[in-house]
Amino acid sequence: MNDLRITLDNNDTFFRTMANNTCRRILKLLLLFPGLNINAIALQLGQTQANVSTQVKHLQDANLVSIQFKMGKHGVSKTVNVRHRTITIDVKERSQ
Repeated sequence: MNDLRITLDNNDTFFRTMANNTCRRILKLLLLFPGLNINAIALQLGQTQANVSTQVKHLQDANLVSIQFKMGKHGVSKTVNVRHRTITIDVKERSQ
């Protein structure tokens, strides 16, 4: 797990994702319990698997989580891990 540095330019996906309460709750949960699958996240948050899967996709698109596919008892299971322990937002204007 490494650190992520974000600038204010061209990071709409990151900011839109972090504005979503469910996405933030998923991140907090994964920091406490790394490697949860979609079903376990849904149960912990009281959400549907479909909604959690959509939110996890948004987190993945924002480069905040990684997804691994593992064989389970009933087929393939998606496990999710946080990619970054620290996120820094650089608000300094870059010289052009």
